[in-house]
Amino acid sequence: LTDDYSFTLGKDGEAVTIYTSGTLSAAKGIQLHHSCCQERLEWQWKQFPFQEDETHCLARNALHHIDHFAEIWAPLCTGKCLVSVDDKYCKDPQALTNVMENHNIKRFLGLPALIDAILDELMKKNQTISNEKVSLWISTGEPLTIAIAQKFFKHFTKNQKLVNFYGCTETTGDCAFFTIESKEH
Repeated sequence: LTDDYSFTLGKDGEAVTIYTSGTLSAAKGIQLHHSCCQERLEWQWKQFPFQEDETHCLARNALHHIDHFAEIWAPLCTGKCLVSVDDKYCKDPQALTNVMENHNIKRFLGLPALIDAILDELMKKNQTISNEKVSLWISTGEPLTIAIAQKFFKHFTKNQKLVNFYGCTETTGDCAFFTIESKEH
């Protein structure tokens, strides 16, 4: 990896196979080439660069059910530590937020339903200080509703961004995004 967050590519063969249920619930393996992965990672590093003090990143279910290779490789290729949590944390929003706080997590990538559950837990306990360090929240994997976005900005009011990623596995998981920076936005 070079200083400008790019890397030279050797042979452009298959780099990753992602298994997905597909649009018709027929399991299939999608093969992504090195060039596709490289372009996706370089895009993320430029569009959503890691903060200087961002030393740890979170990966949920890193050994299975991973939707996207960038959840693991974007931080690792830039020298960040990866904190891998299993399903029990994704079913317990309080435990997940504790892990995020303990490891100084600055960005979170997850399903809108999980973001909604975390917001419910924080609001129930009136924990406005918890996870204010998380400045980038990425919603992916299912539609982000206006109601969840409004709830997000009702809870968070200081420099947090909510980004909706959209895409299919065949395009490395993401092909469009929209950044929401305020309730008015």
